[in-house]
Amino acid sequence: MKRILNPILPSWEYVADGEPHIFGDRVYLFGSHDAFNGKSFCPLDYVLWSAPINDLSDWRKEGVIYRTIQDPMAKKNSFMQAPDVIEGPDGRFYLYYTLSLDPTMSVAVSDTITGPYEYYGRVKDITGHVIGSSKGDLFQFDPGLFRDDDGRIYLYKHYLITSGTTGYLPNPSEVAVGDSWHGPYTVLGDPHPTDPSRTSFHSQISSVFKVPGKKDLYIAVADRWAVHKMDLPYPFYEKLFTYVFTGRTEEIPALAQEFHLTQKQMSMMSDQSTDTSIADYVWLPLRFVDPCDAYPNGMVLIDWLDEWRIEDYD
Repeated sequence: MKRILNPILPSWEYVADGEPHIFGDRVYLFGSHDAFNGKSFCPLDYVLWSAPINDLSDWRKEGVIYRTIQDPMAKKNSFMQAPDVIEGPDGRFYLYYTLSLDPTMSVAVSDTITGPYEYYGRVKDITGHVIGSSKGDLFQFDPGLFRDDDGRIYLYKHYLITSGTTGYLPNPSEVAVGDSWHGPYTVLGDPHPTDPSRTSFHSQISSVFKVPGKKDLYIAVADRWAVHKMDLPYPFYEKLFTYVFTGRTEEIPALAQEFHLTQKQMSMMSDQSTDTSIADYVWLPLRFVDPCDAYPNGMVLIDWLDEWRIEDYD
């Protein structure tokens, strides 16, 4: 697999967990905000970048759109991560995000897509209960928003494409499909069957968006966090973290010997050794397969392409 160096943002800027959204004739990239040469997660305020939909090489910075200190629960070392945005029925724009490791989800609002955004509140259910604030509630994290044709807004998609990482190290992804937004969903398998590394082409999918004016062009946006660890074999760290999480750490030295890894390579397994300031993106088109013998329920595939152009799609 050839690595193509085609950064969409300047080398000093990194917007992780990218969520591209098209409004008008521009695509807007929302996401977490890592610091250049930073040593912690998402320490910076949210910024927004945009580009013409017909020229994804011409990006401009719209500026800071929301600051951590605007959240009333923020503390000195708080950070915001993995946001998503949607236009509400009132025409305003709602920014969903999580703060540090708080189990609830917050919302900010703006009259325009480019902000500035103001704190709006915590996400609640129909009874007024703040979701994530009570024992037994699901931990709120990585919001993903979708508006159906009837105007209802959901946090998941019809074809569900999930990402996987062990720390910053990528795992196989998974596709599921359902007849309803509410499920049940049927798991279809890994959308990267041609990837021998079983690491989703060394990336973690954060979002999928449809290109307007194109019949079936959907682009999967993925973070490639560990650029300098692409030679580490997936079967090794699959076993490594199984041992870590199941308390079998005494088996780790033998595992390193089995895969002929040096002490230096072992030290590279930790998140602390990952410099996310040099991370980059993988943007690839989806390929839809109709039901057939190989895929009885149909399938969504992601093929590796060294180069591809929007103009080549109907």
